[in-house]
Amino acid sequence: MAGASLVIVFAVSGAASLGLWLMRAPFVALVGAHGEAAALAETFLAIALPSGVLLSLGMALSGVLRAAGDARRAMNVTLSAAVVTAILDPILIFGLDMGLTGAAVTIGVGRLVMVFVGWRGAQGAHRLVGRPTRQEIVADLRPFWAIAAPAIMTNLASPAASAFALAIVSRFGDGAVGALVMSDRVFALAYAAIFALSGSVGAILAQNLGAGRIERLRETMRVCLTLATFYCIVMWAALHFAAPHVATLFDAPAESRALFDIFVFWGSAAWIMLGWLFVANASFNNLGFPLLSTAFNWGRAVLGVIPFVYVGAMWDGARGAGIGMAAGSALFGAAALVATRIVLNRIERRAATTNVARRLE
Repeated sequence: MAGASLVIVFAVSGAASLGLWLMRAPFVALVGAHGEAAALAETFLAIALPSGVLLSLGMALSGVLRAAGDARRAMNVTLSAAVVTAILDPILIFGLDMGLTGAAVTIGVGRLVMVFVGWRGAQGAHRLVGRPTRQEIVADLRPFWAIAAPAIMTNLASPAASAFALAIVSRFGDGAVGALVMSDRVFALAYAAIFALSGSVGAILAQNLGAGRIERLRETMRVCLTLATFYCIVMWAALHFAAPHVATLFDAPAESRALFDIFVFWGSAAWIMLGWLFVANASFNNLGFPLLSTAFNWGRAVLGVIPFVYVGAMWDGARGAGIGMAAGSALFGAAALVATRIVLNRIERRAATTNVARRLE
């Protein structure tokens, strides 16, 4: 039963959300916001951050459903939040003129719906959640942290890199910040397929590894990497032509439009190799090398973003910062591809050695 793990998720995410809520003002100042922008950001975070607990529970319930083999209901958990956002955002932001407050409220409502849909699937359809005992919670803590700690560290890398880039770009005015934030939102939507691919390939790799079908690991990775590359190339071309129209949809001011075009062009080019990094991280996490995934994500954040963004900003302001971020990220994507090949070679050699030992017995 998943009750003990859900209790742990609730406790950890609750502590994290509380800490971030209390520290929201220093974090806003750290990324360079001031004046009205800082006040709006703090208000948004004050409303949105507590719902982090709901997001964690929703994702955990989605994982429970996926582990039970119910991929459709697992997918419905995240889709439900997207549907709520698509409906409520225009109503609250524009219809009721609530602005950022409306966006924050929508986030909370969407995450609440996630938990509801996930609970109906996990408990209503499968009876997978029971009331845990203290012994069950303590027993789940060790395996939970063995997997969660590297995953948490891995997932903290990208926000840390984005925060640093935002702090640098904020020196060049609100227009530059707007262009960077717009490009981040566009990339999150445009490359959702890559996130989905990296989330699904892990189970396939783990199943084949557990079944001893080592030859299928390389084939799976080849197909996924080819698909990711083709998708990202197509999306690069599509975003290049769509960028001016997207900027119009965002009602971006003139000072943001030119930078937005540059960020989208170079950022999309980098995503061709970032797609490799996401697929590679999924393979590392599911083939017994989770710390390698953590190392690559933090390597990209520390070595692939910070120096490249800093030097790029010195070279050509906000434009150079965006190009530098893309270049550093692409470099680590290519390195992850090489590391994937090394990991697969090591697994094949280990399997071959085991087979020889069994024959000798």
